Amino acid sequence: MRAQLAIDQGHICCYCDGGIARGNFHIEHFRPRDPHGPYERLTYRWANLLASCQTSRATPAEGAVIETQLHCGHAKGNWFEEGVTVSPLEPRVESLFRYTLRGKVHPSKTLRTRKASVQTTIDKLNLNAPVLVARREQILKKADEDASSMTRTDWLAHYLSPNSDGLLQEFWRALQYNYDKHWSERFA
Repeated sequence: MRAQLAIDQGHICCYCDGGIARGNFHIEHFRPRDPHGPYERLTYRWANLLASCQTSRATPAEGAVIETQLHCGHAKGNWFEEGVTVSPLEPRVESLFRYTLRGKVHPSKTLRTRKASVQTTIDKLNLNAPVLVARREQILKKADEDASSMTRTDWLAHYLSPNSDGLLQEFWRALQYNYDKHWSERFA
């Protein structure tokens, strides 16, 4: 089950898009499992199960931001509000978010009715935890540099397409957003 969830998600976290290829994730119940709660019948339903990253147990590299805050599924815990909690499985979920080149995630500026629920989801999942912001910023900076030296085909293959093992580049939604906003015109 764990392996299939990771494959289905391109080996990235359902919430932050961080890499989970090394098995560093837990099975997340989008609607909380509670033997006597309102979603009890969904406990083992495939559509309610996701792969969410977890706090790294590895020793941080020299100069790396040390992960001290819970994020994604561990920060979410049993939080779920019908009509508020944004599902990572909803169609075009990426259109609800915008990503700065500094690694932060915000609600899309085009949202009207869902802006508050998107912001609540960002806050409850702590998607702007310092470690996530630092990791996003690092990959966005590298992608920006590569946009000046790679062909469009090579850049898209490296950053936005699954590799031969089916792995997506971590933070691919942030990469896609910034490709559309900043980098697509660099390629002739």
